[in-house]
Order: sequence, then structure tokens, then C-alpha cells
Amino acid sequence: MPSYIVSDIRFSYEILKSKIPGFKFNVLLNNIFNTLYVSNGYTYGYIYDNSRIRENFYFPQAGFNLVGQLTLIF
Repeated sequence: MPSYIVSDIRFSYEILKSKIPGFKFNVLLNNIFNTLYVSNGYTYGYIYDNSRIRENFYFPQAGFNLVGQLTLIF
């Protein structure tokens, strides 16, 4: 499998006030350059009609995606 590099960015902002609960916002941008890659896989082999068959399977990973989070702080 070929090597790969994936870049992520996280943004975080926190609001803390003494009289009300605080809030924390997070946004995570994953694979910002939309790299196409596989992280792992497996090989399956068998004999069919006196021929050795080997099949390779790979697990492709997600392209660009984002995750948001809101935390309430007491």
C-alpha cells in the first residue's frame, strides 16, 4: 500500500461567564485536502481449478469531513 499524509484542523472557542454556565465550541475539519487513501486491507487466497487465486481487498478512508461539538460547562 502506498504511503499517505492526511491534514486536519481543529478550531475551538470557549465562553466563560461567572453568572451563567460556560460554553465551548469545537469544529474539527478532517482530511482538509481530500486525500484518497487506504489505511489497511487483507489478502484472501485459495485454489480453484488447479490455479492459485489471490485476492487483495482494501479499506478506503473518508474524504473531507467535519465534526462539530458543543460543551456546556457548569
